[in-house]
Amino acid sequence: MMEQLRRFALSFTLVLAICGASLGQVFVNYDEAITIDEGGDWRFVPEIARLTIDVDEFPLAELGIKLPADAALFVDEVMWMYTDKDSSFIVPLEEVKAAFPAASGFRELIIYKKGIQLGEVAVKKGLFGTGFLWDTTPEVASVANQRVKSPIAQFFFLVVLIAFFLVALFKMIYPTVLSFIVHPVLVFSTEDFSESSSKFFTEEVLFFLVIFNMLLMGVIMVSAFFLEVPILEELIDGDLNQLFLIWLLGTGVLILISLLKFVWLKVSALIFGISKIEFIHFFYMLRVASIILIGMYIVLILCFSNEISSLMTMIGYLLKSFFGLYILGVVLLFFMMVTHVSLKNYHLFSYLCTAELVPFLVLSKLIIG
Repeated sequence: MMEQLRRFALSFTLVLAICGASLGQVFVNYDEAITIDEGGDWRFVPEIARLTIDVDEFPLAELGIKLPADAALFVDEVMWMYTDKDSSFIVPLEEVKAAFPAASGFRELIIYKKGIQLGEVAVKKGLFGTGFLWDTTPEVASVANQRVKSPIAQFFFLVVLIAFFLVALFKMIYPTVLSFIVHPVLVFSTEDFSESSSKFFTEEVLFFLVIFNMLLMGVIMVSAFFLEVPILEELIDGDLNQLFLIWLLGTGVLILISLLKFVWLKVSALIFGISKIEFIHFFYMLRVASIILIGMYIVLILCFSNEISSLMTMIGYLLKSFFGLYILGVVLLFFMMVTHVSLKNYHLFSYLCTAELVPFLVLSKLIIG
């Protein structure tokens, strides 16, 4: 009898060991440590979940993470992955520590998703074996292909610093021109149509055009990085020197495109029989785009200074806002030209579609998709 009980006890212990190895063992449950930032404050921070893990505690353990669909996972300020569906995975803790080095043993996990809730994210540390704690079968993840921390933030503030220097220089050389170009009230004024001059290649205009295209190229590069635009992302995947070189080359290309656009406006004006309107048209839309670009940089500075993880979605909103406000500027230009240009309304509408809307909508479709 005693021999039978001993065999039963051994068998039961063996079964428990096998089950324990398959189901795993949780050392630390971080679920209660997860906090939600509701966002919507003055920093324009979207809703994120965050927690801090200790990678030095149980260094041979594994990290189990469950994420909802359309979530971006950051470790400190480095993006790790983006989930297109509900996902759960395990990864050795020592790989996380090696891939995301830091002075201390603590790493902050930031999960961004609009409208995220506490129950959608789960993080546990332990030895999970072949099983796991959630319904879905976890993937064995690796951080070998995680995104290396990019100097995009340093590059952005370098662009801002250079732009501020050039704007100050422009203000010193041409004291009254800058306020005339970027004054928001003048967007609703018809003062430009009373000017008889149609000169384009003036020093102040070309100087401002250089500054504008430098700022525009900066936004394009930051957007390409966070939105992962296929071709541009490969070009800007480098160190600070490479980013700076691409920025200068891109600025030159944008200046050339700006000059070609002015030629296109001049050709369109000649086709529709409108004399000396191309410069007024070009300068008015340059003012609209400049004011919008200033607003975008204010938002980007706030995001880079506070929550870099929010930029992936924020940039999408900024680009859509830019395109929408630019179209609104074209509409305002139409109503101003109705009273100042001797052309029938449908001919004027055809002119603006040919000169602005068709090329702009094609570009918007290519960028926004």
